Amino acid sequence: MDISCIADLHAVVREHMPNTAEADVEEFAAFLWDEGYARGLRSGDDWGEFVDALPSDMRNYRRPRRRPPASMVFMRRSGSF
Repeated sequence: MDISCIADLHAVVREHMPNTAEADVEEFAAFLWDEGYARGLRSGDDWGEFVDALPSDMRNYRRPRRRPPASMVFMRRSGSF
């Protein structure tokens, strides 16, 4: 696959990481672009093999979700505003 921009990596992410949420595909493709180029990958290289070689915690990529402040959780549970 000819990789010339981050958008080209969307297909690689979808194929090799089917559990990645659609909202996270673009962000992970940007991460792959930066990491791949830092490791010397270029257009004609096998980016799928690179994805498969990543540690499992990177392959099971999930964007960190923002949690509400603890005070908000307490207020909701106690019912006092």
